[in-house]
Amino acid sequence: MRRGAKIMFVLATILLVLAAAYVILRPNMCEADDVAAPTADRPETALTGPVAPASPRTPLTGDAAIAAKICAGDMADLPASLFGHQKFADGSAGLVAAPAGFNMSNCPAMQGDMASGLAAMLRAARAEAPAVAGAMGGVSCYRGISYQRGLYCRSPNLAARGYAGQAYWVAPPGYSEHATGRAIDFGDRSRTDCNVSPCFAATSVGRWLAANAARFGFRLSFPKDNAAGVAHEPWHYYYVGGYVASVPASVGDAANDAASAPSPPAPDVIAPAVPDTAAPTETAAPQI
Repeated sequence: MRRGAKIMFVLATILLVLAAAYVILRPNMCEADDVAAPTADRPETALTGPVAPASPRTPLTGDAAIAAKICAGDMADLPASLFGHQKFADGSAGLVAAPAGFNMSNCPAMQGDMASGLAAMLRAARAEAPAVAGAMGGVSCYRGISYQRGLYCRSPNLAARGYAGQAYWVAPPGYSEHATGRAIDFGDRSRTDCNVSPCFAATSVGRWLAANAARFGFRLSFPKDNAAGVAHEPWHYYYVGGYVASVPASVGDAANDAASAPSPPAPDVIAPAVPDTAAPTETAAPQI
């Protein structure tokens, strides 16, 4: 065989060996690629690059975890504050009927000392601004734990707002002043469209309350830029005391006379929930 032919034979043999080795080693080479081949679980391509795997849902921590616990019905060992709201004990003991004709929707009962101050305020309004007195009413007063749970936990807005966002509008159960029986969401019968709405501040009742409620022991709980960091509520007042008046039975105001005005209740351990009305659906403007 000529020398040239021998060289060609050797080169051909080497190429055949290399080709066989490539076929054998190819699967292992593919496994070492930086970008894995697309599969049913990994549909990305080399053009789009790898897709980061979905991270597991982040566990709730802090106030959000506490709110989730409350919504599950566990009211034990609650902190003194939650999302800026203070804890309040249930005030179902000592409730009396609201002054006659005051209830507009969910204000049939309240603490006796507040009923006394409210009755005095209504009498003053009748003397000073009869139209205001006729329009003034109570949208919401005492609210038990289960009722407040309905407002906060069973709201269709909770999923979108989250626990913290929901607390900006509605106090979690156990953290509402309404539970004490000393809070009132006032309404205006002549402007029902502004009840539990920011425009309540501009109604005749809203303006009269802003100017006069403090005379009778009522404090606006959530003014603009309030320390709690929650929504401004020009309709929500809390009875802090400082005014006590005897209420003649002939007036028809079912309120208790009091010898002295008690100080507002300090945050306390939540008392067991008491039966109250069925959980409501949330209104357009939630009530704290």
